[in-house]
Amino acid sequence: MKVCQKFEIDENSYLRDLSLLVNVFKRRLEKGLGDDAAGRHYILSIFGNITEIYELTFRVVRAIEEVREMSQTQSMGIGLSEFAEGCEFDSYIRFMEIFKEPIEEKMNALLRDRRYSTFFDEEDKISVSPDGHCMRMAFKYVLPLYLHSVAAHFDGYYHYISLLIKASRPGADRVELQNLETHLKSVATAINALELPPNP
Repeated sequence: MKVCQKFEIDENSYLRDLSLLVNVFKRRLEKGLGDDAAGRHYILSIFGNITEIYELTFRVVRAIEEVREMSQTQSMGIGLSEFAEGCEFDSYIRFMEIFKEPIEEKMNALLRDRRYSTFFDEEDKISVSPDGHCMRMAFKYVLPLYLHSVAAHFDGYYHYISLLIKASRPGADRVELQNLETHLKSVATAINALELPPNP
């Protein structure tokens, strides 16, 4: 089924982006800021529970791959059922709370904080981001884009589950897909209730 293949491709691409967020950006800041309370507060306010999102996405990718490897694309709902049963996508509600204050403002405050200027100066001398930017510029301009892309990706789940429901046959698998759709709708409602400011 083409929709399953596209779903798998998109999730793998998303997982790579999350890996960059967790293993490059977040880890770099933990290295330089993680030894004091103010630094840890910056990290939490900027990244939230991004590691939890990464782990969830890894499991979603594995579930999709397992269904496709068995050539049982009509079992995608059953393969993804655990995520609805455990309300796993609630982690996106917690993640979205980082946007209560614009990420760009938080990054600018961090980059202006004199306590960490030596760290960023050293990082600029020795490090280049995967996109070819010095790390200070990457934190200022690239990191916010990746964080906003995580927020935007949540809508993609609803899109794919809707397509899978339309392509499914009546039966247990469709019911599981509909359960997941209901869970995603409840998460979207909770995110809307946060009344976040609009993206810049």
